This record gives sequence, structure tokens and C-alpha cells, in this order.
Amino acid sequence: MNYVVFDLECTCWEKNDPHKQFHETIEIGAVLLNKHFEVVNEFNKFVHPTYFPTLSNYCTTLTTIVQKDTDAAEGFENVFKYFLKWIENINHKDLTLVSWGQFDIDQLRRDCDRNNVNFNLDKYVHINLKNVFAKTFKCKRCGLKKALSKSNILFEGIPHRGINDARMTSKLLKIVKS
Repeated sequence: MNYVVFDLECTCWEKNDPHKQFHETIEIGAVLLNKHFEVVNEFNKFVHPTYFPTLSNYCTTLTTIVQKDTDAAEGFENVFKYFLKWIENINHKDLTLVSWGQFDIDQLRRDCDRNNVNFNLDKYVHINLKNVFAKTFKCKRCGLKKALSKSNILFEGIPHRGINDARMTSKLLKIVKS
């Protein structure tokens, strides 16, 4: 069994902003784990947003992703194709996708729909680790940072960055599946 643990960062605004419900992916971070939950490979790319290409101050403060990162990036269509190619290069007979919550997989679907790109991930099982963690530890669903704290794991890297959140989610997957 191999696992692709992935996390997205998206455009975001403060609560009162009228754009707040419209998110576009600006980073895809993923970690490939083998059956022993060892990191085998990683994927990380920024995405240039199409509809609202200028990042809000709130978004930059939250994610540390700056305008030049997304300005220099390719659009969703190309980055998602790179992500799919990266996944398809894995022996995917026993490949499972994992994310912390349902948002990330749903956001990929929304971005695919908006950009007329084939989603192509439905052939893989997806685990919503937030739900599995809550059931396993008989607790309320919580954010990644709180789950790590409950598991006595210190966050490594910068929170709200796709690759770092994927790495930390991988550590929780190992705990849940062990």
C-alpha cells in the first residue's frame, strides 16, 4: 500500500470580504509514503490563480506565500497535470489518497471543473484523515495543529504551506494506521 498525502493552499480573504467563498488553489503539496509510512518522494508546486490573481494581505500573512510565488507559477491546468503525472508514475495498484478533511479533494474537483480539466482521481480511494482521527481517538474533529498537539507531535516547518501540512498529516496517518 502506498499513500499520497496531499494538502492545498488557496486564495483566501478576511471574513467580511465578498470573495471569501471563492477559493483557487495556489499551492499543491504532496508526500508519497510507502507501506511502512516512510517518505519516498514529494511534490510541491505553486499555482497562478486565474480569477483573482492578486493575493490578499490576509492570504499572504496566513500562508507566507507571496505574490511573486504565484506570479511566477503556471496555471492550475498545467500544475494539476504535473501532479497527476507524478501520481501516475507511482505503482498505483494499492494507492490511497489522504488529506486532512474533505476540503482539499473537493477543491481539486472545483478547480478541475472551472478549468475544464479531467479530475482523474476518482479511481483512487480517498481517506479524510480528520474524520478517521476523530473516530480512532474518540474526540471531536479538529484542525491539523490541534491533532498534532493531541498526538505529542511538534509542527515542523511553516503552517498553512501545502508541503509542510502534507508532511505533518503524514505523521498523523502513521499513528492512525499503526
